[in-house]
Amino acid sequence: MGLLRYRDTGRLLTEKEFRYETRKRRPHNVPAQGELTEAWLNGEGIDVVFDGPKTGPVCDGAFKNSDGRWYTQWSNG
Repeated sequence: MGLLRYRDTGRLLTEKEFRYETRKRRPHNVPAQGELTEAWLNGEGIDVVFDGPKTGPVCDGAFKNSDGRWYTQWSNG
């Protein structure tokens, strides 16, 4: 899984960062590594950020596409 996005703040983070921040909740209700699903994340107020078209070497964040999903946004810096 690539990036995750908190809906309430728009903050982007990796699954590793998410797991570090929620380590006190585990193993109670956070699925195991590699088993996070869109449905579970949706219940937590988190969106999956899919890989967008890579038009440059720098990831500038994420954008919401017309399909309702979030994608990484790339630029030349």
